[in-house]
Amino acid sequence: MNYKLSTFALTQVRKLSCSSISTQKNHYNSLGLTKNATQSDIKDAYYKLSKVYHPDKNQGITVEQQDQHSQKFRDISEAYEILGNVRTRRLYDKGFMGHTIVYDKSPKDPLQDFYKSREKRTRPPTVGRQPIYDFDEWSRIHYAERVRMSQDVKERKRFIENLNNERKQTNLQESISLGGILVVIVSLLLYYWLIYVKLKNLDLPKEKGFESKKK
Repeated sequence: MNYKLSTFALTQVRKLSCSSISTQKNHYNSLGLTKNATQSDIKDAYYKLSKVYHPDKNQGITVEQQDQHSQKFRDISEAYEILGNVRTRRLYDKGFMGHTIVYDKSPKDPLQDFYKSREKRTRPPTVGRQPIYDFDEWSRIHYAERVRMSQDVKERKRFIENLNNERKQTNLQESISLGGILVVIVSLLLYYWLIYVKLKNLDLPKEKGFESKKK
């Protein structure tokens, strides 16, 4: 009875959570993606949309459009905070996470890290209240990191291949050594067997001569 009640309660909680999620914004829709998107797709979509809707791009548009861009930027930032992390994304997909739940802040927003590093060097020229950031440089850093990670993967594969080749050569050498030892042992056994046969043949005439004398 208690088991049925606990199962029913869990089902109701999950339904309630799912229904609350359904009334909120869909994070996948905010990034223009589906649930089948990879983590790389999520990161790329966030980067591309950030370039379009970031407050730095609001110059020369109406106040209403600025508000729309600001809201869109908040939506894609919230979406990336949840979908950009594998653990929180899994919880979100299962319906256990909404916008109001405190979630893990990792992974860090790459744009924020970039902005901080830029501000520490030289503060860029500003137009109005919003600073202008170099998205092209961020793109260069972003894809340079991808190239470096790809090279690391290739280096690991090359190391594993070399290690496997060394093991194969070692096993081959051990097999050859073992085969040589077996050949030596068989040769020695054959040699001693031939000596034994030869000595036995030498003893046979003596025994026959001794028996004839006896007679």
